[in-house]
Amino acid sequence: CDADHIVDCWPTKTVTTTDGETYDVSKAKTGKNLNLKDNKSNNVGIILADGATLILTYNPNAGIIGDGDTVTPSFADLPIGFGRTKKFAYTTSVTDSIDFVMDVNGFKGPNSEARNGKQYDIRSFKVARFSKGCAGNDISGIGCVYQLPSYSPIKAGDPEMDKWDPKWNTIMASYDNYWAGAKKACDELGMSLPDISKLESIYKAGKKDSSLGLPTSGGFWSSSENHGSYADKVFFDTGYTSSYALKFSENGKVLCVGD
Repeated sequence: CDADHIVDCWPTKTVTTTDGETYDVSKAKTGKNLNLKDNKSNNVGIILADGATLILTYNPNAGIIGDGDTVTPSFADLPIGFGRTKKFAYTTSVTDSIDFVMDVNGFKGPNSEARNGKQYDIRSFKVARFSKGCAGNDISGIGCVYQLPSYSPIKAGDPEMDKWDPKWNTIMASYDNYWAGAKKACDELGMSLPDISKLESIYKAGKKDSSLGLPTSGGFWSSSENHGSYADKVFFDTGYTSSYALKFSENGKVLCVGD
């Protein structure tokens, strides 16, 4: 279904959002209507063979996989109902440009996004959603914190490098820049990469209260730089802060923060 007939590929005319509000599905015409900042490309409605429905949005500004690019799986624990989760693989290059909302059981109901800590039948692939609430964890004193399941670097020679890391082309022009890619990925969600102070606060909050659902392992990028080719990173296994994480390192993870 095209954007003007999106509701024809969805089992109900309205859904209940995470905020408890009623949302008119016919309004979900573009990525921006699914709370993806500045994404004005038209959405597409799809009915799968098993009857599940989804509204797919495409980000034309995301990186596209090219010949010779390596597709590296990035895993995340996703809810599958009744308090259970299952580890699924996202692929960094292949899925960067898409996101979707999905109704897994059609007319059966409750036709609702996750509410009050419970997962219902409307799921988000990454952050696309009908509601305007936090896509990740809303942390008091910090804001909305969302862990990207995957992201891609700004490729060497890409003109966008001048926007996301202007110094890079004068010092490391032949290398891809994962740190810059992390900044871009957060910005596309209407969020930002946290500075080192905020990132350390996120680590401490998760250490103090495990129920917040924050990550407990991995090295996470901050927006704070050091001598052009390095950025600060916090390792959530130990709380150690490194000021010399090379920006071309592909093993950095990403937490985005927003209001």
